Amino acid sequence: VLALQYDATDPNKNLVTLTAFGLTRGSKLYSIVDSSSMSTMTIIPIRYAAVEILRDSNKSNYSEKSDVYSMGVLMWEACAYGELPYSLSHDDNDVRRRKLNNERLQQPTTCSHELWKIVNDCWYPDPKDRPAFKNLKMSLLTIQSQSACTYVLYIYIM
Repeated sequence: VLALQYDATDPNKNLVTLTAFGLTRGSKLYSIVDSSSMSTMTIIPIRYAAVEILRDSNKSNYSEKSDVYSMGVLMWEACAYGELPYSLSHDDNDVRRRKLNNERLQQPTTCSHELWKIVNDCWYPDPKDRPAFKNLKMSLLTIQSQSACTYVLYIYIM
């Protein structure tokens, strides 16, 4: 489970956490998919889900790389000061269509070019082209050490 803890008053307190799956509860941000091939109902966070999950919600499509895609969306959200991804779209079907057409979120003005490259690497259409979490963490630590960051995005992999 990926989670963003956003603090508008102090960007240094922004925190992205990757943990084991826990309890899930419904929200307007999620679409419910009911498939006869699955024994349980699946809740898909359309705005955060990887494109391969949107194409086919079969459990075999879920991987570390689909979580990396979601991590890219969370990093975008942190740079956009907690703005909802695809906030101008109020219809999940529109968001799904845009994502399947590879229409990506725009670079927030507060996001450096170095960080934006990493975020975009998380959104490659082919999951095999996305970085592993280990590499993602190293890239973020490199950016942090090489620049005078005005804020720090902390990533804990539990």
